[in-house]
Amino acid sequence: MDRVSVVIPSYNAASYIANALESVLNQTYDNLEVIVADDSSTDGTCSVIKKIKDPRVKLIERTENGGAAAARNTAMRAARGRYIAFLDADDYWTLDKLSVQIKEMQEKAVSFSCTDYIVRAKNREMLLAMPEEIDYRSLLKGNVINTSTVVYDTDKLGKHYMPALPMAEDFATWLNMLRQCTTTLIIRQPLAYRMRRKDSLSSRLIPMKYFTYKVYRETQGLSVITSLYYLLRALPPGLWKRLRRAYI
Repeated sequence: MDRVSVVIPSYNAASYIANALESVLNQTYDNLEVIVADDSSTDGTCSVIKKIKDPRVKLIERTENGGAAAARNTAMRAARGRYIAFLDADDYWTLDKLSVQIKEMQEKAVSFSCTDYIVRAKNREMLLAMPEEIDYRSLLKGNVINTSTVVYDTDKLGKHYMPALPMAEDFATWLNMLRQCTTTLIIRQPLAYRMRRKDSLSSRLIPMKYFTYKVYRETQGLSVITSLYYLLRALPPGLWKRLRRAYI
């Protein structure tokens, strides 16, 4: 059984990091390590992690706040597993997530995979199902992959470190991987839960689009026209209505 390295970046996650770790440590897949890279939290996150007495958990305390990409990269450098699985500190997994995902990856000899997932907001749940197919060209139209669902094979792809962007760093990483492996194995089961918080969507929409444009231009080398084409194509209908009201 090949080892899986679970990479978790944390920043001021004291109220929910234990739930994320519990969902990993109780996995039905046995051979795993958990590497938490804390990005200079100030709320006692590290104290919460240190209370978990499990030898599979490794905590790396970063002395400077560098953002989620830098924290994930710190954890990936320390990873010793063949497979790297990402989990955000405020998300969590179903207990069979790794067993299901690794089994399918090995049976189908693929190097990159993601799954359906469930979004939780207050007392509501919504299933997010992946498209029928995800390859490089289709992913350019917009990032549909949730970070906490991704597993990739370092034996086949090597380690893919995330670019130093405050947003859309995961999008750039998936695009880089799909340039190398061409297609994505999609597990059509909701194996992860994403917690949606107040500041997670509308207040960040404009900066997210700005950094998505930087992904197209700086990490993928697309022209200005092509970058704008994909960026505008990915705008949600509600934003188009707001823009029309503002400028017409």
